[in-house]
This record gives sequence, structure tokens and C-alpha cells, in this order.
Amino acid sequence: MTVTHASVLTKDYFIAYLKLIMNSREYTLTEAKEFAFDF
Repeated sequence: MTVTHASVLTKDYFIAYLKLIMNSREYTLTEAKEFAFDF
């Protein structure tokens, strides 16, 4: 089975990921961005 565009993440996915980080770790938006890009 071939999966196309598997590595392409949408803007909505990234926003949801940042919100999850912010809620679970109690980070500010800036801290969540740094965590997401470092991780």
C-alpha cells in the first residue's frame, strides 16, 4: 500500500498540537512553539 503526502502536516494539525502542548504542560504560546520545534 502506498501512502502519499505522509509527511505533510496541515496548519490545523500544528495548531492542535500547540494547544495540546499548552494545555498539558501549561506553557505559553512562545514556550509551546520552542518546545515543538526543539522536539
